Amino acid sequence: MTYRLGSLFGLFASILMVAAAHAADEPVALIEELENAPDAEMQAFDYAYKGDKIDLRPDGRLVLAYFGSCEIETITGGKVKMRKDDAKLSDGAVSSKSMRSCRTSQLALDDEARELGAAVKRASPYKDDVWNEVALNTTTPWFKWPYEKRAKGEVTLSIYDADAPEEILIWQTVATDDYVAYPPDGPELILGKPYRVVASYPKKYTYSAVFSIDPALELPDSPLNSLVSLVD
Repeated sequence: MTYRLGSLFGLFASILMVAAAHAADEPVALIEELENAPDAEMQAFDYAYKGDKIDLRPDGRLVLAYFGSCEIETITGGKVKMRKDDAKLSDGAVSSKSMRSCRTSQLALDDEARELGAAVKRASPYKDDVWNEVALNTTTPWFKWPYEKRAKGEVTLSIYDADAPEEILIWQTVATDDYVAYPPDGPELILGKPYRVVASYPKKYTYSAVFSIDPALELPDSPLNSLVSLVD
């Protein structure tokens, strides 16, 4: 993807917001699948944080996609306790691991921007050493934000054109959960254009991110690779 220098300024505010995210609030993994585990007290598409406990007894199945390593872990049965970078297993839990490609592409700048020394990375919900950007090769991404126990009411999710001099609303919906999928019949998301997505709880709780669509990314189809995580 190639951007004019003027296209970059709409990203700076989002990048600054990302830098303020607290490490303690960063999830360890995304739960891609969770089956036959009525006592788990979690569900598919939840974040798994350090300290979370997931009960898979007697024969539940859990698939974790780790944000920091792109590693996929499938766990059957037993108990799971999330640690800083992985999961601790007990009570007979059985694990198998594999690697999957995840987002690594960089934002390309045109010659004018390079001469000026400009350098920008896609906004991310995590520190630079965890996940550098939110670039997707799907036109129907998922958007997820932290569940806010203190907030009451529905969440308004809005997508804006971040490349315009003044942000233009592209699409908006109301969600009753902490994630939502962009519909196949929604307004077309233009390839390479930066978009800002904002999830607003009633009153003061607001989360956002910047993302773009790049069909050239060679990524396998998976929930993690289709996910845009929003932060405060």
